[in-house]
Amino acid sequence: MLAKSCMRHQILVTLDHLRPKDPRLSLGAASVVANLIQRQIPHSVFSGNVSLEEDIDATVEGICSQILSVGSQKGPKCDVILGTFVWNEPYVSNIVEKLRMSQFPGRIGLAGPQISYAPKGSLESLHKDVDFFIRGYAEDVVVAIANEEAEPHGVHWQRDRNEQSKTDFLHLPSPHLSGVLPPGEFIRWETQRGCPYTCSFCQHRDAGGGFHKYDDKRVRQEIAFFSQHSVARSAEIAVVDPSFNISTDHSVMVLESFAR
Repeated sequence: MLAKSCMRHQILVTLDHLRPKDPRLSLGAASVVANLIQRQIPHSVFSGNVSLEEDIDATVEGICSQILSVGSQKGPKCDVILGTFVWNEPYVSNIVEKLRMSQFPGRIGLAGPQISYAPKGSLESLHKDVDFFIRGYAEDVVVAIANEEAEPHGVHWQRDRNEQSKTDFLHLPSPHLSGVLPPGEFIRWETQRGCPYTCSFCQHRDAGGGFHKYDDKRVRQEIAFFSQHSVARSAEIAVVDPSFNISTDHSVMVLESFAR
């Protein structure tokens, strides 16, 4: 099915704190992009690295110019969504201010941990120039926003309901198999997301309703893909699951699949 012209164009902005060996796009952002591609949602992706402090001002200016260029083409039928983390919040606020001053025609939204875990009722006072906020995982929510669904779960417009988004993890496409994250010498990878426990010191207790598994078939396909394309024997895979060993059956399946 072709993308409908009535869909809103989604502009994703990610300012990550990358190390030299990291992929240029984070795993979380790549997962959102892969879902947009599978759902045939029109989108643009702009990214920067806040660890390169000498270049960050130029990066912010460049991203603003790119967003405004898309906005001039799409008009009000577009949304810019910025991933907000503790390391990039000042730069995100700077981008929002610049877009407002330049009269960006679309809507501006924020997502990420600084939004998902903010106390209820605090978002509007912290970010006055923002149209909407996303609490929780953004993969399915961004699709709902593009399709102009009325108040998707986890999206907050005029009032903060303090709800986390709902995401169908068993049917999310793989950012690796879809080509959004090409295999390299260093791969960040997850086989499941979240955690079933509710420890008071950990943000995972609030993340999208607990513990989520990906389809085992997808996990095995990713393992085969990594094994096939890891030309360098020194290739490194960092499994970022918060609780990889939560299920012995699962962890053994993953390790035995790599061994095969």
